[in-house]
Amino acid sequence: MDTENLEHLEGHKQDYDGYTYNVIDLIREAEKLKVITLKVSDIFLYYDSPSYDTFTSFVKHCEKVYNSNLKYPIILSPGNFILDGKHRLAKAIITNQERIKAVRFEEMPLCGELITENE
Repeated sequence: MDTENLEHLEGHKQDYDGYTYNVIDLIREAEKLKVITLKVSDIFLYYDSPSYDTFTSFVKHCEKVYNSNLKYPIILSPGNFILDGKHRLAKAIITNQERIKAVRFEEMPLCGELITENE
């Protein structure tokens, strides 16, 4: 992924396995990984659906799927959880792509912050 143009992801976080990861950090770490091609039908698709307060927010979300770029791989955890790339996966499904580029961490990078309960 073009790591020089990630301003739109500033502040985006992803929780996984008790840690919170900055998505930009994950993308930079993922650049070190080998790109593979996966069958879309083999990817775990059971995620919570985002809720929308207004129709406009729903349309804005659809716009993110429409504008996503399939040339960039989705980023998977060791357990195949999508850390980055749900919009790209949605676009691949909508456009009837059989395969999608991906990278998978064998171990999660050390850039995450432990999630703690506020006392």
